[in-house]
Amino acid sequence: MEDRKRIVGEHYEPLLAKYSRGYEILDWGSLIGQIKRFEVLSDNIELPGKKLLDVGCGTGDLFGFLIRRGLAADYYGIDILPKMVDRAHEIHPKGRFFTGDIFKESPFSKKQFDIVFCSGVFNLNMGDNEIFLKKALPVFFNHAKSMVVFNLLEGGDYAGNNKYFFFNQKDVLHWIREYSDNVRAVTGYVSNDFTIIAEVREGDR
Repeated sequence: MEDRKRIVGEHYEPLLAKYSRGYEILDWGSLIGQIKRFEVLSDNIELPGKKLLDVGCGTGDLFGFLIRRGLAADYYGIDILPKMVDRAHEIHPKGRFFTGDIFKESPFSKKQFDIVFCSGVFNLNMGDNEIFLKKALPVFFNHAKSMVVFNLLEGGDYAGNNKYFFFNQKDVLHWIREYSDNVRAVTGYVSNDFTIIAEVREGDR
């Protein structure tokens, strides 16, 4: 946890000090791009009344998006950086935000949530992103009763950029089929980005 927390902190905490807007703090290229990633979730999953865990919640931008859209999901957010969570509480005092590393020691119980969502957590190149994702998948499915949704970067024009990590979509679909019989990739909403939408197996709910 400490190595990953250090790498993430060194990248994002200066942005947290510099910017006030969530998308800039989280190193997204634009507000529109961030919203489009959230819309993949809201357009493909029935959210009202569902218990939702936002892994890597940052400053709580998804919570704000849900409120603005009138999507009454039962929202919980968790982030590895305490300063991010502090800012999330400042911006969204009614939100439920937690500090912790769900991949090491989760504060939540098994199958506590209907939906687990994760946006941007695997973007920063940490040297072992594929291993990290493979270890994260069973954690996501352990917490979700219904759906697991997460986005990743893929090559294209930016494949030579070592700051970020770019996944092969076919590889990811292959890995996740160990946990889901109904999985698909959504593309076309933002360049060099894809979202995995995977249903939890009936017997694992």
